[in-house]
Amino acid sequence: DSSQQAFQGASNLVTLTAHVNCGYEFVRWKGTGDVYDVNGNVRLDVRLAATEDEPEDWVTDTSIYVKMVKEDARGGKSIPLLLAVSRMLISVVKPKIIDVSAYSTQEACFAGYAERTTGSNRFAFVTGKGFLDGLKDINCEWIGDLYIFSHAWSYLSASGLSHDGGFYGDPNSNSGFYGSWTFSDHLDARYVSDLSVAIASKEIRFATGSYKIFIEGCHVGEIGPFVSQLSAATGRTVVSACGYSSEYSLTPNTVKFASTAYFDEGQDPDHDGWLEGSTQLGTYYTVPFPIGSN
Repeated sequence: DSSQQAFQGASNLVTLTAHVNCGYEFVRWKGTGDVYDVNGNVRLDVRLAATEDEPEDWVTDTSIYVKMVKEDARGGKSIPLLLAVSRMLISVVKPKIIDVSAYSTQEACFAGYAERTTGSNRFAFVTGKGFLDGLKDINCEWIGDLYIFSHAWSYLSASGLSHDGGFYGDPNSNSGFYGSWTFSDHLDARYVSDLSVAIASKEIRFATGSYKIFIEGCHVGEIGPFVSQLSAATGRTVVSACGYSSEYSLTPNTVKFASTAYFDEGQDPDHDGWLEGSTQLGTYYTVPFPIGSN
């Protein structure tokens, strides 16, 4: 009869394959009922109903086999239902997150810092436009920790103050990435407001969580409101130099930077060390995160 036919059809193996959109990676399947192997045998090594605290039982195969029928295979017999049953199955994904370095082409050492910090996940920039374009090119991942290796301004720089802070690519063309616009800026200059627009339109995707931004440029943490603007736009803590910034020591996988008062600061201790948000840290800071000790 029709119900017997429905039951027989429902007992066939059905293949389900998770489709994962760009920027995400597959984690597991969740749902009700059993999972089968290709021969139609119930798999006893995994459970669709496994909880978050039972990862050893998760169904992590991208493609799985199920049946649209209620069975109690673990008990050794099938319940003789003549009607197919609905199944609820969900493919669980998570953002694919990578740490990224952006480095100015002004100094060869900046490229070396970037490679030590995030390996191949790095890009070069000359202008503010190039900096934002590099972030936009990361279109199949979410940005975790972001490291920026570039020059910024010296103490009480008139250009730095007029731009509300930031960092530059070519210091002679006003084409960097700044807190605010000035009338003499190059067409390839960009601003925190441009970054905010790109984030809102999802051209640039920052992962949520306790991720940070590190900026190596001198005095970038104390010239204008740039750092607080950047933190507000991205929703993350910014680590920045309060004084003159320079390489202190290298290992194959880390860079230790020093931020100290320099000649034009008159060795004033107010212009010494690193800031994490508004918290004053010590003279030394090691990347990549987690940070080294003072």
